[in-house]
Amino acid sequence: MSIIVLSDPPYMQQRLMRIDGVGIILLAVGLTALQIFLERGEREQWFESTFMVVTAVVAGVTLVALVVWELYVEDPVINFRLLKNVPFTAGSCLGAIFGVTPYNVGTAQRLDGLTGRLAAANACLPAWLRIARSSSSMAR
Repeated sequence: MSIIVLSDPPYMQQRLMRIDGVGIILLAVGLTALQIFLERGEREQWFESTFMVVTAVVAGVTLVALVVWELYVEDPVINFRLLKNVPFTAGSCLGAIFGVTPYNVGTAQRLDGLTGRLAAANACLPAWLRIARSSSSMAR
């Protein structure tokens, strides 16, 4: 009875949410291809394998298409327009930097056991060199 009698005024009524199906598909395909590329790359000898080249191209094209699509669609899945806000962008960048730091510390500690050097000495190496050294030490 109350549903019939009481109703929300027009300014409180919510419009139906539209789903960005193209954005969801681009996101799913791009991240899946990127994950396959990163997980199977070493086993498949990276770019020496045709499968890995195709996977890398699919990941790159779909993720770039995702960014372009999300900038022009009205209701995006990922709102890249938020990056115009400088404090939000700075916070996101700092979050990414500090999110990667534990991985770098873990790599330095793993190199400690592989190379016999102290973790502190390995931590002084640039991150890309630590990753390369740990990968080459583990492959042997």
